[in-house]
Amino acid sequence: MSHTIVKFDISASAPSIVGGAGTSIKRFSDRTNLSDLLLPFGSTIDGQTFEVYASGFISTPAGRVTYVVQANTNPSLTEAGVYVDLARGSNIPGASDVPFHIALVLMGHSATGKVQGWVESMMLGGVSFPKKATTPLQINFIRTDTHIAPFSLAMGVIFEESAEENRAALTEFRAVQKG
Repeated sequence: MSHTIVKFDISASAPSIVGGAGTSIKRFSDRTNLSDLLLPFGSTIDGQTFEVYASGFISTPAGRVTYVVQANTNPSLTEAGVYVDLARGSNIPGASDVPFHIALVLMGHSATGKVQGWVESMMLGGVSFPKKATTPLQINFIRTDTHIAPFSLAMGVIFEESAEENRAALTEFRAVQKG
């Protein structure tokens, strides 16, 4: 049995879409234009493991695509986010609507301010990547008036070659606790 902690308001029929020209990271957002998946570190997940899933598909006429799940170590309403990579993988899709799926297992502890875990699976265009540990992160868990959540995640893509035809769709971005 699993319990959804938080998820983006997206689906296969109403995905979050990024793309177009440019080679900088393009972060997905949900239908409320929120680019981060806000994780409340309350008693339900503090010190517990939880899983994060990101799925979708990508189309690009040429070049490599890098898929990135990041932790925002400073989610704030007044300051710029400070993003650190948790999972990163790349491939050359070579076709339209190539699927991707990334699964992470994380644990955060508010007393130490650390989040750590591993990439459980990464499937990029039919190629599976091995399980890999994430680097432990120091996170600001202290909630203040300026911080919207003590911890948040973002999903984005980087197109190696700039083209108007570049397109990526995120159909799932959620955190669940199994138990």
